[in-house]
Amino acid sequence: AGLARLQEEKIQDLLRLAKPRNTAPWSNPSSSSPRSNPQPTTAPLLSTPANRPRYRPLSLAEMTERREKGLCFNCDERFSRAHRCKARFLLFIADEDEELAGLDPGDTDPPL
Repeated sequence: AGLARLQEEKIQDLLRLAKPRNTAPWSNPSSSSPRSNPQPTTAPLLSTPANRPRYRPLSLAEMTERREKGLCFNCDERFSRAHRCKARFLLFIADEDEELAGLDPGDTDPPL
């Protein structure tokens, strides 16, 4: 029973990580104040960046060249132990277990 519980907890953790989270606060439309008719807008509410930098892995030669010059692998600044890239970025690294890859999140019975 303990092993099954551990497996279920692991599956729930994986499913929790895979689900997108809604960070917008919930509001009840019936309790909010009445809205006036908004004027139609032609411009989008959120602008998208015109030139989004694309990810491209460095070749071995590029890595060697940057290492020899003392440059950071992610930006063109000098690298040191205290170096922090000015342009922040987020990396999401996940490892998918082969055992759990084919499981249905709605299935409550453990595989035999």
